[in-house]
Amino acid sequence: MNQLHHFEIREATAADIPALAQLYRSFLAEQIEFSPIVIENPDFDWANERRLKLNRSNEKIFVADAGKIAGFIWVLVRAGSKQNQQRNILKFWKNRKLNVQPKFTYIPHGMIQDCYIEPQFRQSGVGTALVEFAKSWLQSQGISEIVLMVMKENAAGVNFWEKMGFGTYRLIMHHHLPVEMDAKK
Repeated sequence: MNQLHHFEIREATAADIPALAQLYRSFLAEQIEFSPIVIENPDFDWANERRLKLNRSNEKIFVADAGKIAGFIWVLVRAGSKQNQQRNILKFWKNRKLNVQPKFTYIPHGMIQDCYIEPQFRQSGVGTALVEFAKSWLQSQGISEIVLMVMKENAAGVNFWEKMGFGTYRLIMHHHLPVEMDAKK
């Protein structure tokens, strides 16, 4: 375990956005290393997007503040009530002059969208504290199920999430097709 760091877990504020944007760039750089299909979009303005979504009631970013932002977790509540979701799906298809029923619906659930800890703060309890704080918030929202995605090649990440009690319920698989560069045009 790394040296003990003192930190506070709290909800992110607008003042945290510049530091969070930098952390998010580091997060994306790590994700790109693990994925054959993820590339960075140089035009994406994470800071601006976060400003637009900072005060949404169904999603939160919590930070570990150790005098600087040591890490963050972005968590959201997905899928409303079954009735609301079906109503929205039917409205979507009705507007397209089709009458179809949804294949399935989801129960309301939490989703950990992203979580990143600065390397010097890893193995110090920051990640665990962020996850526990996020879980408490989700419970306060009436959520009993949480999902997340982690790259299979991210062994440290997979191990961390398993230690936090998460298990596999769905696999997303991919297959690489060799394509000549001229064929992409």
